Parts: sequence; structure tokens; C-alpha cells
Amino acid sequence: MEASQLSLLLFEGIEDPCKLSWRLLVEDDLEGEVIRVAFVGAEESGRVECFWDVPKDKLKPKLVALPAGKEDGVELKPAAVGLKTKNKEEKKA
Repeated sequence: MEASQLSLLLFEGIEDPCKLSWRLLVEDDLEGEVIRVAFVGAEESGRVECFWDVPKDKLKPKLVALPAGKEDGVELKPAAVGLKTKNKEEKKA
């Protein structure tokens, strides 16, 4: 597994990784259990250039306790917003 991860990080065989759209795909069953995870790099045309399936033995759920409620928000003053001018002479006009 480490070898395939390393080749992904080195982008072996990929001409320009910055030109790809990268997605992490997660597939689950009807109960919400994750059954597949894949890392995909696709060209603008939609052609998949890079695809790596995460090994199923690495798909272990991590249970996390969520807080019962959410914290109260705070009141903020509105932000000062305006148009920028190019120079001081335009302000006088």
C-alpha cells in the first residue's frame, strides 16, 4: 500500500498534476456504512488521469461524540464596505 501511496504523491506518469481536478470519492451502503473510498484526478474533459482505491482494510470507522447543542452566537457590527479608488484625484471628482 505504501508504494502505491508514494507513487500517487510523486505523480508518476502524470504530466501536470496541477491541471487535474482532484476528488475523494466515498461510497456507502443504505445504512451509511462506508464500503469504498477512492482518490481520483480528472482532466477538465472528465477523463480520469489518476485513480487510487483506498484498501478496504484501511477503511475503519472512527466514532466521535457530538455535543448536544450548539453554542450561542455573538452580535457583530456590520463590516465597513466601499469601492476602492485608484488615486486621491478621483475622490475629489
